[in-house]
Amino acid sequence: RWIYFIAMRLMASGVTFAKAYPHAKLEAWLDGIASGLSSLGGVPAKALFDNCTYPGALARHRELAEETRHG
Repeated sequence: RWIYFIAMRLMASGVTFAKAYPHAKLEAWLDGIASGLSSLGGVPAKALFDNCTYPGALARHRELAEETRHG
């Protein structure tokens, strides 16, 4: 059985956050982002996503939707 997790670290202070999930669905990713930002005290001025599948997949989905719509 796999365990999926999201981890964040503030660059300046080094404060970290991690949360585990039983699946790698979008709802877990979004919950992880929201939980992490809440735990870390808000949204930092700058964010870097590393090894992140969902934003890229969502961006490509939007591109495909636009191409289909405008054909």
